[in-house]
Amino acid sequence: MNSGYILLAATPISYDTVMDWLGWAIYAAQAVLAIWGLFCVVMLLTRMKGLMFRSQEQEQAFQQEIAQALHQGAFEEAEQICLQPAYWKTAVAQLARFAIENRMQGLRKLRMAIVEKFQRDVLDDLDNRTSWIQTVIRAEPMLGLLGTVLGMIGAFGKIAGAERVNPQDLAGDISLALLTTAIGLAVATPFLVAMNFIVSRRRSFEDTVREGVTIFLETLEQALARLRGGQAPAAPHEVARV
Repeated sequence: MNSGYILLAATPISYDTVMDWLGWAIYAAQAVLAIWGLFCVVMLLTRMKGLMFRSQEQEQAFQQEIAQALHQGAFEEAEQICLQPAYWKTAVAQLARFAIENRMQGLRKLRMAIVEKFQRDVLDDLDNRTSWIQTVIRAEPMLGLLGTVLGMIGAFGKIAGAERVNPQDLAGDISLALLTTAIGLAVATPFLVAMNFIVSRRRSFEDTVREGVTIFLETLEQALARLRGGQAPAAPHEVARV
C-alpha cells in the first residue's frame, strides 16, 4: 500500500474503492441471508400446516373412517382411506398407512418404527430449516459488526494518513459502520420473534401428531386383538406375536 493505493495485477486500486467493494459485499451477504431466512420461515410454517389436518372435525372424521375399516378387518380399505386427497398429506395419515403396512411386526416394534419414520421423514426436514433460521439470526449481527470494524478501519486510516481530514471524506466509512450494524439488528430481531413463534407452533404440531397416532394405534391394537379371537391384549409381548 502506498499513498492510499493498492497494486493489484499492475493496476492501481484506491483504498476507498476496496472499502466500497467490501461494504457492498457485506450488504449483499446480509440481503441474501435475509431472503434465505424468510424463505425458510415460510417453507417451515407451510410444511407444518400441510402436515396437519385442516380442522379437528376433519381429524375426527379420519379416525372414525379408519376405525370402521379396521374393526371390519379391511386393512386394504384402511390404507386407501389414508391415501384420500383430504388426508394423504397429513403426518397422521402417512404414519397410519405405514403402520398398517407393517402391522405384522407387532405393536412394540411398530411404535419404534413409527417414531423413527416420523423423525426421519418429518422432523429432520424441520430441524434443517430451523437451523438455517438460527444461522441467519446469529450471522446478521456478526456481518453488521464486521461492517462496523471495516468502517472504523477506513475512517481511522484516513485520519492517520492526512494532516487535515474533511468530515465528508469520513462520511462513507462511518455510514458503512452504522448501516451494516443497523441492518443486522433490523433483520435478526424479526427472525428472533419468528423463531419463538415457530418453536411454539412446532411443539403444538408434534403434540397433535403424537395424539393422533396414539389414537390410531389403540384402534389398530383393538383390531388386531379382534382378529386373534376377540381377546383384548393383556401384555405388550402378546401383541408382538401378532
